[in-house]
Amino acid sequence: MGQAACRASNRLYACLVRRSLPALLLFAVGCGTNEPALLPGVDAGAEPRPTGPGLLAGGDATRATLVDLYTPPRGTFAPDLEFNPVRPGELWVVLRRAHDGSPCDEPLPGTRPARSCEDLAGAVAIFADATSPAPTARLDEDPNSWHFMRLPTAIAFGDGDTFATAGEARTANWDDDPLDFMGPTLWSSDPQIFGIEPEGKNGSHLDMLHASPFGMGIAHERDNVYWVANGQTGSLDRYDFAAPHEIGGADHSDGRVWRWLDGELERVPGLPAHLAFDGETGLLYAVDAGHRRVISVDTASGRDDGQVGSDDGQLGPIPLRRDPVQRDLIAPGRLEAPSGIALAGGYLYVTDSATSSLVAFDLEGSEVARYPTGLPPGTLAGVAIGPDGNAYLGDLVSGTIRRLEAR
Repeated sequence: MGQAACRASNRLYACLVRRSLPALLLFAVGCGTNEPALLPGVDAGAEPRPTGPGLLAGGDATRATLVDLYTPPRGTFAPDLEFNPVRPGELWVVLRRAHDGSPCDEPLPGTRPARSCEDLAGAVAIFADATSPAPTARLDEDPNSWHFMRLPTAIAFGDGDTFATAGEARTANWDDDPLDFMGPTLWSSDPQIFGIEPEGKNGSHLDMLHASPFGMGIAHERDNVYWVANGQTGSLDRYDFAAPHEIGGADHSDGRVWRWLDGELERVPGLPAHLAFDGETGLLYAVDAGHRRVISVDTASGRDDGQVGSDDGQLGPIPLRRDPVQRDLIAPGRLEAPSGIALAGGYLYVTDSATSSLVAFDLEGSEVARYPTGLPPGTLAGVAIGPDGNAYLGDLVSGTIRRLEAR
């Protein structure tokens, strides 16, 4: 399917979603408006709870308290979350629906797309005051989120009022489209832009590039440059969106992609493998879920080694980068199922989904603290360290957003 046809299909699908919103009422709250709506599960009248001094590596795990902030309706979960640096205390959570894997193929003329198409669309829950004792939130969704925020796995804030997301899909079009047409999307976090589709345009996105099927993680480097964990090729892909196009536009011909460590990483379906970039050292920290490790990569090292093509017709050949300086910072087996990762205060915080624990490491890879949550195995995914020093945790089972307070 060509890009113009894809855009037309998105608009058709967006109309379908608007007509069938009761299928998942959560995703309708606040969609395409600027009016904040209280999310189900957030109790604005909750008894204020004193917060501790913050989560510190080496702290006493026995004195940590797990506080539920929000639980979405059944069938929705939260793979990742991150604080917006432009508005301190504002926490953005990507929400994803349970999807049974049935195809979302292009419908025959006069028929509706399959119900599975609706389950591809992601949304965001936005907590304006996540660090407070009783946070409130709203929910926003892009009008064409089935394409631009399809099966989201990760979120990363960039410079200014921007962020990017990655999604675990082969293509962002109909599933019977042969093109592997998936990659990261650049967004504005301005409430006057995100989720509001300009007339005659395609969603509220700022840019999208399509060279990383099954994106499992994302991290911001600088400007509009992001790193994406490519689950199809087992690589780390470096994207430069360059200058964003107009809101809801389609010209991304100035974008560029470079591919690192092609074939060296391994995806675990359904388990996000997040990234963190250290702007001071140029090191990229990457969860390699399939090999049960966390690696560090010196992004200033490596050698050029040819090029590969892409199904994105607006992108040129993708240069390959081989043999950068890297190390197993957290060697295979030290964590059973690493997933989420956050860099804060000179420590790496990594979630172990298998044990539902949060583990803190120094930057040499030594474990300095472990926080078992007692949650069911397979629960934890994304982690963010808030301005209050506490850890905020995503959930792959119930979708509950939690704050881990160290006292």
